[in-house]
Parts: sequence; structure tokens; C-alpha cells
Amino acid sequence: TASTLVSPIIPALAPINLASTIDPQYYYVLTEYSGDSSLALAKQKVEQVSLVNFPQGIFIYLGAYQERDQAEQFVAHLKQENFAAHIYPTD
Repeated sequence: TASTLVSPIIPALAPINLASTIDPQYYYVLTEYSGDSSLALAKQKVEQVSLVNFPQGIFIYLGAYQERDQAEQFVAHLKQENFAAHIYPTD
């Protein structure tokens, strides 16, 4: 439920080092970036988002967790709101 949902690490505090690699001790919650409309929709679901570059392309960063189960709960919460997100790395 939303009351037991743990808030993700916000983008400003995200342990992402784009100069090299992401921090492997975190699970990042991302969604597809397809332009301004996708970014605007993400901002409706998560207060603070940012764009991140990965080798696979540009994604919208929604948050990060140190525990995979917390990241999975956040993704499930977003799915209930009809918003697709996934965890990186996927394992």
C-alpha cells in the first residue's frame, strides 16, 4: 500500500556517476523517455525526476533503492497508477 511504500532516493541525491558507471549497490527505477510528453507524465507521478544517459539510451530516472524489494514495491505502485517503470539493473 502507499502508506508502507518507502520513498526512493531523489535525483539530486542519486548515486549515479554518468562519467563512468552507475553504483551497483543501488536499484534504479526508470521509465522510457520519448520526449517532453513522457517527461511531463513522469512528473505527474513522481515529484522529482531527471533524465539520465545509459548506453541503451536516455531514460527518466524516478528514484533509487538499496533494496530490490523496495524498488519492486515502487514499480508495482506505479503500475497500479497505469505508469510503466522498470528496475535497472534487471539482473
